[in-house]
Formats: sequence, structure tokens, C-alpha cells
Amino acid sequence: MTRAELIAALVAATGPSRELDAQVHEADAVSPNWKKWLFADGSISVLIPPYTGSIDVALMLVPEGNYWIVACGKTRSDEPLYGARVLPPTFDPDAVPLGEGESDASAATALCIAALRAGEA
Repeated sequence: MTRAELIAALVAATGPSRELDAQVHEADAVSPNWKKWLFADGSISVLIPPYTGSIDVALMLVPEGNYWIVACGKTRSDEPLYGARVLPPTFDPDAVPLGEGESDASAATALCIAALRAGEA
């Protein structure tokens, strides 16, 4: 799955998704040492963090040193409930966001979208 396909899948999500969490983890490889177990038969099991269900975990995707905003609420009936932005580390009110995301699935999903888009910038 390409990054663009992953972002599209996150935008289309209807709730937190362990399948999408696995895709995000594989695409970003944020924490390669995240709770791995090596079994006697040589297989490896990895505990995938809940990126789409936890803002704290989704924050691991935000490029280090950048600012971020997560919000809940609607100003129009046709917009998603959650929104997120990743911003450059500046106090300039006119700074262009590095990534933005919106989702009805969860605030964490919106942050995943924004962070993955920021990673493309």
C-alpha cells in the first residue's frame, strides 16, 4: 500500500481500525523496536500500537520538533467531526501547515492523516 493509498484508507475509515494501525506501522516504521517477541520456531510477533485509536500513539507519527493541533467540533454540517494539523515550529500566524487531516472516525485518525501528509512535505 502506498502512502497515498494509506491516507485515502484513513480518510474513508469509519472508526479506529487495527488493520489500518498495522498499515500505518508498516508504512512509517516509527518504532522498529516496539514490543517484539521472537519465538523458538524463528517467527516474530509484533504488538502494533493503536495509531487510529490513541492520540498519544498517533503523536509518534508527527515529525519531531513540529507543532500539532487536534480539534473536535463542526462549523458546518457537512464536515468531519475531528480535525488535525501539523505545523512548522514557528509562532508565525501565517505559517502554512505541513499536513492537515479530517475524519469522522476518531481524533487520532485525523492526526494520523495530518502526520502522514506532513511526512510527505
